Amino acid sequence: MVWSALKRFFLSHHRFEFLLVSLLIVLSEWFILKHLAASNSSLTFLNNWKIPGSADEIDFVIRFGLWFTFFMVAMAALVLSFLPRLVALPLWASLILIFLICGTYRYVTLNYFDSQLILFNSDLLTFGASWNVILESRAMKFIIINIVIIGALLLFLRSYRILRLPSHLPWFFRIVALGVLFYVSGFSNLKNKQALLWADQKIASTTYLLIRNISTTFAEAEIKNTDALAEVLKTPYPLVKKSEKRWPKQPSLKPNIIFIFLESFPGSALEKRIAGREVTPNLNRLRRQSLSVKNFFSNSIQTSPGMTATLCGLIPHARSKIMTQFVDRRLRCLPEILQERGYKTIYYDPMDPRFDNVLYFQKAHGFQEVLDPTDSRFRNRQCNQRVNFGLRDDCLYEQVFLDLEARTSAGELSEENPFFLSLLTTVTHNPFIFPKDEANQLVKGRMSYADAQVNVAALADQYFGQFLDRLSKSRFARNTLLVVLGDHSYAAEANVSGFQHNEFGLSRFHIETPMMIYWPGHVKPSLISDRAFSQIDMAPTLLDILNIEVSHPYTGTSLLNTSSPPHFIPVVQPYTGGILASIRLPYFYKRYLNDGHEELFVLDQSPLGETKVPLETASEVERRGFDETLLRYYLNEILLKENRIFFSTP
Repeated sequence: MVWSALKRFFLSHHRFEFLLVSLLIVLSEWFILKHLAASNSSLTFLNNWKIPGSADEIDFVIRFGLWFTFFMVAMAALVLSFLPRLVALPLWASLILIFLICGTYRYVTLNYFDSQLILFNSDLLTFGASWNVILESRAMKFIIINIVIIGALLLFLRSYRILRLPSHLPWFFRIVALGVLFYVSGFSNLKNKQALLWADQKIASTTYLLIRNISTTFAEAEIKNTDALAEVLKTPYPLVKKSEKRWPKQPSLKPNIIFIFLESFPGSALEKRIAGREVTPNLNRLRRQSLSVKNFFSNSIQTSPGMTATLCGLIPHARSKIMTQFVDRRLRCLPEILQERGYKTIYYDPMDPRFDNVLYFQKAHGFQEVLDPTDSRFRNRQCNQRVNFGLRDDCLYEQVFLDLEARTSAGELSEENPFFLSLLTTVTHNPFIFPKDEANQLVKGRMSYADAQVNVAALADQYFGQFLDRLSKSRFARNTLLVVLGDHSYAAEANVSGFQHNEFGLSRFHIETPMMIYWPGHVKPSLISDRAFSQIDMAPTLLDILNIEVSHPYTGTSLLNTSSPPHFIPVVQPYTGGILASIRLPYFYKRYLNDGHEELFVLDQSPLGETKVPLETASEVERRGFDETLLRYYLNEILLKENRIFFSTP
């Protein structure tokens, strides 16, 4: 009687299918983990994921994760089995799809699924431009292929009703079909022994981080309660200081100022040659005529933090985006300071300015106007080609010049009423799509991801050359200060370990980017090569160049301040469990927030751009500087949270 009841319970309706799928998921995880254990590669595999730990710790994580996954999947299956079929099947299909995406993510990236990545960027999925980029990526194509396979097999699974097979065959066909499904989507990928396609993210990474994050939280609390930090926090606005005039007289004319952020632009592209041909001849030409830095770094790995670091002098937040989470904080950004001095401040966005909350942040912090391709002031509708997220660079430059000319003719802009404008390019955004109407590729035929990046960097330089030519022939050529820099770089170099994407790991290829300041007759051309600078150094540098005396909260160092010793550059990687880094040549120090361990590298010309060395290699002064950089991070986050970056009235 009991057996009959259990049989009726588990084999009635759709419960058997749900439980069978759950069992196969867990069995596939067990099979893959046993395979890795047998090949003695599990420890190597997890270390490649940047998940440190001893063999005993990792074994515990695997066992705990496997049972935890089985419990969660089985419970989900049982709960769904009690729901009506029309409700349960879509929910179950959604869970399988999520599992497929997570597994594919791990297979393609060789990295754990980072929930921070979703939390920080989920709002971007509401924009059509985001989906254009996603659908062009190789990972998405891989996912789509698997979804098609699953869809075909599930149709086959249900086809026995249409074909009217004998009654004793349906369960056999169901089991065979599900077995084929899991083999095709999971086991067949075991040729790469580092791929755990169907091992749920809780098995080795998220579970491990969950355990480790408990100790990490206490470690951070311990750091934040140091006497040094407590002493600094006694001052209501500890970052506020006053810039000093470098010269007794102001420039006779206030210059027009243009900030160009080159999207994802790698510093390694400058001076690079392909078959004897320069990749960036126009940027190289401008660099020779500008104040530039050989070792210039972004302070994080995405556009939003790069802009706030450059325009507002702020160290990026390690756990959120300032543009989206702290838009209401009282800051003191360059556009605001320049607007107070008679500048017309305009931000030209090549895409939807609501993306990453750019519209509201820029207007809240000094930009009087934020224009995008849908605005009526973008007059040249003949040039409207789009690439990646937005308007192509050549069209954007053309629109900017047409707008400036129209404003000047209307008397809105003049020598007494100069402009400060900023714009962001798009053609070099991943996945490095080369426009079909452009034939001038440096690398042709089958190419690596790094080759594709070189091609779009060359194209961006070509468009930038057109901008320079247009500027030199315009009425603005005589008195315009031009600042060109990357919002960040992009780790597409072929030798970067793992998946070439900025959200994984942290190397010099993620953050090394060009920077040049061009103002003929006022800024002396020179190349700074003996020390490193970063985006947070740009705001104090511009105040020095313009000889502006004003209170501000900037923590960077002016490029003109050559008397001070080399400073420590803060760098934030909010993903991969969180990495806080500090750079002072030749060292690149990294602290991993997921477990608190530290690493030290020497920046060099090796294929990876850096070589790991013992922590003891750095002097006591340098190690103390690394610790002080960590305190700067924590101070910055506390002041942002408590709205103490800058006081309410200038």
